[in-house]
Amino acid sequence: MILDVLLIGLNHFFTLNNFIAALSGCFLGMIFGALPGFTASMGVAILLPVTYGLSPDTGLVLLASVYVGAMYGGSIPAILMHTPGTPGAAATILDGYPMAQKGQAATAIVTSATSSAVGSFLAGLVLVVTGPILSFYAARISPAEIFLVSMLGIIVLGNLAGSDPIKGFLGGITGLLLGTVGADFVIGYNRFTFGFYQLYEGIPLVPALVGLLALSECFVMVQHKSGEILATQQVKFTLKGVLVDIWEVIGKRFGEVIRASAIGAGIGFVPGEGAAVANFVAYDQAKRASRNPKLFGTGIREGVIASEASNNAVVPMALLPALALGIPGSSTAALILSGVMMHGLRPGPGVFERSPEVMGTFLVGLLASSLLIVLIGIIIVGPACQVAKVDCSVLAGVILVLAVIGVYAVRNSFFDVGVMLVFGLLGYALKYCGCPPVTAVVGFVLGPICEKSFTTAISVSGGSAAIFFFRPVAAVLWVIIIFSLFLPRLMSQRQKNATKENAEAL
Repeated sequence: MILDVLLIGLNHFFTLNNFIAALSGCFLGMIFGALPGFTASMGVAILLPVTYGLSPDTGLVLLASVYVGAMYGGSIPAILMHTPGTPGAAATILDGYPMAQKGQAATAIVTSATSSAVGSFLAGLVLVVTGPILSFYAARISPAEIFLVSMLGIIVLGNLAGSDPIKGFLGGITGLLLGTVGADFVIGYNRFTFGFYQLYEGIPLVPALVGLLALSECFVMVQHKSGEILATQQVKFTLKGVLVDIWEVIGKRFGEVIRASAIGAGIGFVPGEGAAVANFVAYDQAKRASRNPKLFGTGIREGVIASEASNNAVVPMALLPALALGIPGSSTAALILSGVMMHGLRPGPGVFERSPEVMGTFLVGLLASSLLIVLIGIIIVGPACQVAKVDCSVLAGVILVLAVIGVYAVRNSFFDVGVMLVFGLLGYALKYCGCPPVTAVVGFVLGPICEKSFTTAISVSGGSAAIFFFRPVAAVLWVIIIFSLFLPRLMSQRQKNATKENAEAL
């Protein structure tokens, strides 16, 4: 089954449209990632309407490559300007910026690009192998277990809120309530439509997601003036130097890359903002395993390798539960999950069997995007640094125009533009209250799945709630649910300890 999906994906990926999608998505993702405060989620949200006019496989390849590219792009300003472009590049500052100050900016960039590529590729291989298997066996579970899986996704919303899980749950409940708008699943009664026939089938997905994530961030941007940007270091690449730096990573320090990638992959599978945690945990472990731990923070390759290989390994593993189980492992994975649904596909159990062409192409595109990091990552440094200096108010205006055009183009509907504006204000209100809008996104996506599976399970059991407890798979899921409530707290504490130990190096 795995080989079949992969072969089908290879056959469909190597077309001009799909390759251009991977190339352009990786390029745009790096630009997005290089903008401080501009996350991968925002980049995917802006491009989500664009994929509506593309074929499902091409659209998903584009979104996946943006995700991969943005995760690496965050390291560019971290190394050159002491400002992480994404939360996952925070630990890259510790050794990346000192390397640039010592005149080794090119070495730091190549090391970052190579480590990112290898970490993402290795974790992608894990996704290729385990994704179809997990999806195959998950397809054999009953509606009761699907409900519990959906509940697991809702429970871990607290992990997306950082140190205050209550606010994460509040945002998730908001999303669940929004998911009830439209016709009831059982009797077809219209709920909360307020006479708008456009809402009979529910709130349109794309305008809601773009509004919650992209537009709400625009409102935040206009409140802040562009901050002072540190002088960009001069970066000069030579072919010989690039090849030497690549060999240093994949030849002499491959064991360090493997260790950091394994840490990132493990943390990435746990729903939450894995990259923000993985880079510090991997950096801390690299420091503990080093023969010269005192050199960390002074500008050495090992620190850059640990941070970049780990945060990029998070990407494929965050997509694994999203595709195989329907539970997004990160905010960006939730958007890609929405993209899968937008193209008429049903993510979760059995998705690789139902749509082998699309899913196979998606997996191959993810692996190809990982390899493209090295090539594009070096070319993009100059333009990315210039874009990072753009004033926030100008950037917000550009994002607003792109969002309006993209949302309107999906269905040629001004109503959708209005929905986007309303959800933009809602997202801004959630941010003001300290609730991450992405929690509402996850709740909004999982809500209908949760409601449908619960109703079906109750109908099958004749109204008995025992179906949710006294089945082997259900019992295992309850253990996972309980485990997921405590594991993120332990990981958060580990991150705080690692951050505290490395604070002096900043």
